[in-house]
Amino acid sequence: MPLVLLGVLALLTAGFAALAVSAAPPTGSVTVQNASAQTLGTPIGTTSFSLELTAVVVETGGATGSSVHLIDYQPPDRMVVYQLTPRQALLGRLSQADIDCELATYSAIVGGTTPWTATGSAFTRTESLTEFSTRVPNGPTCTPQPSPAHGQVEQRAVVRSGYLTELRVVVRVPPQALGGGSQAVAGTQSETFGFLRINGTPTRSLAP
Repeated sequence: MPLVLLGVLALLTAGFAALAVSAAPPTGSVTVQNASAQTLGTPIGTTSFSLELTAVVVETGGATGSSVHLIDYQPPDRMVVYQLTPRQALLGRLSQADIDCELATYSAIVGGTTPWTATGSAFTRTESLTEFSTRVPNGPTCTPQPSPAHGQVEQRAVVRSGYLTELRVVVRVPPQALGGGSQAVAGTQSETFGFLRINGTPTRSLAP
């Protein structure tokens, strides 16, 4: 093979290698996404877990509210939801379609192209509400519903022993006008997924 062609091939090989490196997700993103896969199972839904879901809504100049739910999942088809606050109650057992939607939603939250950055033993990032809402399933159809409002979504993930043990999502929507002259519901909504057990192991026993 002529030397000039060998030179061209070497340059192409180096170029593809550089492209692969630049296309690879940042280390923080790999860590968080791998931890999510460990917690939810590969394929998704093959790992049992229980978690507390804490939701808080604070509307700008308006109503506030909060709730805590306990979600217990046993693969492949048992997910039971309990309300802990404002009063204790058994809310019911989810159908298989609802279980698939919940698991897909949990997994989609940590996805996307915005990189995660290590902050001590946790990982954080902030992305636009548009990016978040076009990725994460929502509503009765369990499909992404792009938000008509602009805002930002702050996320914090805690990884212990390779597992995702906590995920906090805070959505902030400033006052703004929407199409047709209507106003967006401005305020802050947060959801914290605190995993209690993963495959029967208490998360508090996992090393940071």
